[in-house]
Amino acid sequence: MTSNVGETGVKSIRLKGMKIEELPLPMAARVKDQIQLAQDTERQNAIGEIIATHPTQRVDYLEGRIAECKKSQESMNQLALTEQQRIQEYQGHIEMCKHRDRELAKIDQAVADGHMTDDYAEQQRKSLKLQFPYVIDRLQAQIDISNQSIQRFQEVTRRESGSIQELSETLALCKERDRLLKQHGVQQAVGN
Repeated sequence: MTSNVGETGVKSIRLKGMKIEELPLPMAARVKDQIQLAQDTERQNAIGEIIATHPTQRVDYLEGRIAECKKSQESMNQLALTEQQRIQEYQGHIEMCKHRDRELAKIDQAVADGHMTDDYAEQQRKSLKLQFPYVIDRLQAQIDISNQSIQRFQEVTRRESGSIQELSETLALCKERDRLLKQHGVQQAVGN
């Protein structure tokens, strides 16, 4: 008599105290079909358990979504870089406008002191205003808009990072599911 303590499923089946492979040939032939049915049922139950305890997404779908998230992050980072360059450009214009305003103040003082004629002063003012035509308040408003855009881009990048982490965790579970299913002879579908 062979014990089945610690055995489960088909391996635990005993007929007249014997394992299936220990049975005499005529008896083993009679139970062969039922054993195959029991093995198939056991296999189907194992497959069902794997499917029930793992995510249902396809691996290729998850890999595609992760790639999309990374591409979105790259785009957002590029947009933020463009805005940062724009801010630097505007800050340079502001500094030049501050220089223009100091020069205009000097011209006004020179006219007031009588060191420069009004006509010559006006030519100098026009030249400075043509050289540096920007309005500081408008440039600063553009800088504020660019900073807000950068914050939005950074928020999108942060959310995409969270999505990548979540999708990566799900991907790992799906790969494990596929590995386990393959052990039971099941091939997962893939997209076209």
